[in-house]
Amino acid sequence: MGQELVIGEALARRGDAAGALAEARAMAPSEAELAALGAARADLEHKIWIARGVLEGRAAMLQHRWAAAEVAYAKAAKLQEAQFSNSWDPPSWWYPVRRSLAEAEFMGGRLDQAEADARTVNARWRNDPLTERVLGEIAQARGQSDDDWLARARAHWRGDVRAVKPAQI
Repeated sequence: MGQELVIGEALARRGDAAGALAEARAMAPSEAELAALGAARADLEHKIWIARGVLEGRAAMLQHRWAAAEVAYAKAAKLQEAQFSNSWDPPSWWYPVRRSLAEAEFMGGRLDQAEADARTVNARWRNDPLTERVLGEIAQARGQSDDDWLARARAHWRGDVRAVKPAQI
């Protein structure tokens, strides 16, 4: 699973939706591989489904299919929160998938739901600069100043947080 996720993320960052989707579909360990994991099996299966949802969401974002991205990210976020919400430092999954869901909702014009999901992320993953960016995009879309979110995002991010593409959030 790790190799497919890394390759899929790299392909998504290069803008290759088909490649990212192919890597998502390649995440299918055999029954023998899963059985060999013993007690760790359930944990790995959950991570595979989260990873697949993330890559499917990234591919949909690259294709401007916001509703499809929402569906993929929502499934992954719900699974992440249900299975890994009690493990924290370090987290069992490397980023809050709900932030990607918020970006897909924003891109699809669902500002209220995007804001609600971004604020849910902020309650658990404080100072996440990409979540702050989503909140800033929402503020801008509503004609509000983006100075506050940009200052918070810059305080926790090296480089230009605006340079991150929607499919990477």
